[in-house]
This record gives sequence, structure tokens and C-alpha cells, in this order.
Amino acid sequence: MNILTLNMDQKKGATHKLWYEDWGQVNTMAQSKRPRRTFTPEFKHQLVQLYKSGKRKCDITKEYDVGYSTLDKWIKQEENSGSFKEKDNLTPEQLELIKL
Repeated sequence: MNILTLNMDQKKGATHKLWYEDWGQVNTMAQSKRPRRTFTPEFKHQLVQLYKSGKRKCDITKEYDVGYSTLDKWIKQEENSGSFKEKDNLTPEQLELIKL
């Protein structure tokens, strides 16, 4: 069995595996999602400090297997409130809606 991985729809990020059986039939199966991971505040802080010390975002995300947008979010959270908790990083509009 030969396995070939192709990006079928780059806009949606869907990656599919195609495998060719000996009789020539083509089967398609969507890759399963990675389980949701959690990171400690200390780990997040360390990655933000690496970025602030001059290390490039792309190098950090590759080395620590963290998404680019996730690292961006952590950098913004630390700049805004110094906390990585969602409740500490709400906008004034979101806080007002919660009060209602």
C-alpha cells in the first residue's frame, strides 16, 4: 500500500490521506484532529520572553510545536494584562456585557 499526503484545500487547511490499494481503488480519509493541549502560565511566559529577547516567532513555534496564532495571543495577553487568563483579558465592551 502506497501512502500519499496532499493538501486538498489549503484555505480550510484540510489535509487528506490518499492510499492506493493494489487493485487501483482510491480511498480518502480525513486526518484526525490533534487532542487539545494545555500549557502552564510559566511555559507561556517563557515563550513570550524568548520572543521579547529577539528570537523569531517562526523559530519559537517550530521548536516548541505551538501555533503561530497561539503565540501571538500569548504575547498580546502578556502586554495587555500580564495574565494569560481569559477573564483578565476581556475588552471593556465584553466586561459591560457580562454585567448586564
